[in-house]
Amino acid sequence: MTDIEPSTAPVSASDAGAFFDRYAANWEAFYTDSSEHRRAFDYLNRQRQLLQLVDAFVLPESHILEFGCGAGHTACQLIMRGHRLTCLDVSPEMIQATRRTLDRAGQTAHLQVGQVRDLVAAGKELFDVIVGMGVMEYIEDHGAMFEQLAVLLKPGGICMLSFPNARSPIRRLERGMKRAVAYPLALITGKERYLDIALRPSQLHAPQDVRLRLERSGFVIEQCRYLSYGFRIGSFWVPPLPIVRRMEETLAASAVRWLGRNYIVVGRRVTK
Repeated sequence: MTDIEPSTAPVSASDAGAFFDRYAANWEAFYTDSSEHRRAFDYLNRQRQLLQLVDAFVLPESHILEFGCGAGHTACQLIMRGHRLTCLDVSPEMIQATRRTLDRAGQTAHLQVGQVRDLVAAGKELFDVIVGMGVMEYIEDHGAMFEQLAVLLKPGGICMLSFPNARSPIRRLERGMKRAVAYPLALITGKERYLDIALRPSQLHAPQDVRLRLERSGFVIEQCRYLSYGFRIGSFWVPPLPIVRRMEETLAASAVRWLGRNYIVVGRRVTK
């Protein structure tokens, strides 16, 4: 049985937990429903890239904290690789989705509703690795978050974080087009999901700024991996998804890899 621990701290000033509660079922479908493969490519590709980095940088049988664990599919993959997982999310529905994912796979983890700062305040044990995919765009104060991660990591521990790329013209074009389409649809249909897209409070982050803030918080950067060289509106990809797949293979190793609309940073906490 998977352990679920509630948090007594407030979720966030913007009630991010309630926001993500609405999308827990969608997150489950992205990883389990074959009819969603076009919409799910970004998530599955990011997971694939992360697992490659874990295999390259993480020692066997590590204790990993995944914050913003979503529906638990990445956590499940990490457990199957022999790691011990603590899964954290501000959304109770996401934590329940994680529980279902792990139960179906016959896997266990420690699950907790809350934020990273809750673990810091509680004086939780230190982790070998901390993973945060698709989370940092919702964090207002990166400096404070990086300092909290440093507190929770063992000396020499690894953090792996994904960010939307502020340098990428693909990312900026995508955001503008999505908002241009979603806002009138929200007015016409009244559907909340279109309003979320139009007014979504996510932020873009330049790799050089992230690097500087991580270094100030006691990390050295081991790798910055760029990904996602196309964008999606609904189920439609620009350019078409087969081309996006080929671009992923060629551009990620080229001099223009920084065009990727997302990137994953691997940072190591400086040993003291």
